[in-house]
Amino acid sequence: MTLVFSLVLGIAVMQELLQKLTPDCDARLLDASEKVVGGFLGILLASIALRLIERWTAASDV
Repeated sequence: MTLVFSLVLGIAVMQELLQKLTPDCDARLLDASEKVVGGFLGILLASIALRLIERWTAASDV
């Protein structure tokens, strides 16, 4: 899970840093923070969904 969080954080920050290289885009700290928060919420929701699916399949096996 640490690797996934690190990848999401790294990709969000790298995206904003790469936007500084293009003249028509502007990189802002607010944009980077929105990407990081969105990524973390996505990871959280996916892990909750996986746990719920795991419980439902375990309950139906009994």
